[in-house]
Amino acid sequence: MELQEIIAKNPKVGQYLQENNCYFGINTPIPNACLRKLKDNEVTITEDVFEKMYLLAEKTQHTGCEHSFLLFCDNKNVEGNHCLLNNFATQEKNPHRRVAKYGKELLSVIDRLEKLVDSGRFKGVTVFIGHTHPAEGSWYDNFSLGDLIGCSEGVKSSSSDVYATRKIETANCMLTADGKIRMVFYDPNVKNFFVFDNINVRKKDGTKVEFEDYFKRYEEKQINKKELLTSLYGLSKNEIIQDDLSIPKKHK
Repeated sequence: MELQEIIAKNPKVGQYLQENNCYFGINTPIPNACLRKLKDNEVTITEDVFEKMYLLAEKTQHTGCEHSFLLFCDNKNVEGNHCLLNNFATQEKNPHRRVAKYGKELLSVIDRLEKLVDSGRFKGVTVFIGHTHPAEGSWYDNFSLGDLIGCSEGVKSSSSDVYATRKIETANCMLTADGKIRMVFYDPNVKNFFVFDNINVRKKDGTKVEFEDYFKRYEEKQINKKELLTSLYGLSKNEIIQDDLSIPKKHK
């Protein structure tokens, strides 16, 4: 996948790059607004998963580095272009580097999912391959050309045919340190990218809130909580940050 291929199918991308003079090779920004929207789409993220994503966004803010993660679900939670993402995984020993890498921990999750589908235990799985961006620079809330190339290739841990048969469907997610979220799907049949623009958090009471709006509300609560603890116990804000990110246990 090359930049010219993307521009050929999405002329607004070429117009944006020309107007903003932002040709940076593999780091060329590809804004969501310049890509086609996926018809009748909705991604819903459970509140438990959101809380882990928030912690990773906070970690990104403190490290200034990209961190990788996975969002996924059994396809019983998928209907058309609607899906409910209720599983999350990240790397416990994610190295502090500017560009997110997918190490053994996340690849082992992909490997387990492949085996579950191959065995027939799951009829199918949808996986959003994610990474964070620090909230800095002019284009931090956009996918890069490199991100989209990775999206078109997906992440595979074996030569299983579950990808060719699309029993495992992959998409990409980008989360910024200040709570902006971008999701894109590559359709191999038409060789083009489509964005999800309806992304929500499902609270424990069943109500849904738009993701970025919920992030702002949640962040404000966390700031108030930290300020209260700092006042009561004389702790620094860094001392009271909890980082409990973990890899889900193997299915039995």
